[in-house]
Amino acid sequence: IARGDAYSGGVDSTFVLRVAREELGDRVVGLTTSSASLPAHELEEARAMARDMGVRHLVVSTDEVAIDDYARNPANRCYFCKSNLYAICREQGDAAGIATILDGVNLDDLGDFRPGLAAASERGIRHPLVEAEMTKADVRAASAALLLPTADKPAQPCLASRFPYGTAITHERLHRVVRERHRVRAGVGVPRCHHDGARSLRGAPGADADAQPRELHHEHELLRRRHLRQGPGALGDRTCVGEGKIVEADQNVAALAP
Repeated sequence: IARGDAYSGGVDSTFVLRVAREELGDRVVGLTTSSASLPAHELEEARAMARDMGVRHLVVSTDEVAIDDYARNPANRCYFCKSNLYAICREQGDAAGIATILDGVNLDDLGDFRPGLAAASERGIRHPLVEAEMTKADVRAASAALLLPTADKPAQPCLASRFPYGTAITHERLHRVVRERHRVRAGVGVPRCHHDGARSLRGAPGADADAQPRELHHEHELLRRRHLRQGPGALGDRTCVGEGKIVEADQNVAALAP
């Protein structure tokens, strides 16, 4: 039976792809969507790892910014991105005779605010890490045992998560965030730049990489309280539970298997 794995080149999806390769051999296919929200170096890293694992890797170009509901950047933006992603996976999977699509959602993710889980449910996407009751720490430990280079890879938040909800996402704004990330990688920028709709928000050099602007903390706390008070349906998401995070991981990638 053909299977697939949502593959971003991140910790979780790389582990799932590696295990699927061991279990299914040539019947596994990785699929990554390429767009303005995925930095080029991350795509190249995903290509290289898939190549090293001997996995067939499909890269499909897409443009989430062309989706009006995504570009408006509502609180459930991730739903529209993932819906687009999984539609591509299904289309490619059907063409290749692939029966099952997997992703890299882990057990910890179920406690986060992740509207994309609703899109996964609608498309019948399976979460093998959840089925195996594996947390992020479990995945990192198992990845280290397999000598995967992603075992200690830092989280790579989606570029769109750098914008406060309600701030329109455009190609130009995404490119500005990419440029700042390049500065960080070169050692001349600051960690985790955010965008307030007019300029990039920057912390002081050497700031905590996990720190977020006060405006985002305030907005997210209001969103979290509304979500907990009114329930998941208040934000148009039928599956997410518990507290949320403003950062969504593995935003742009999926993988398939025959």
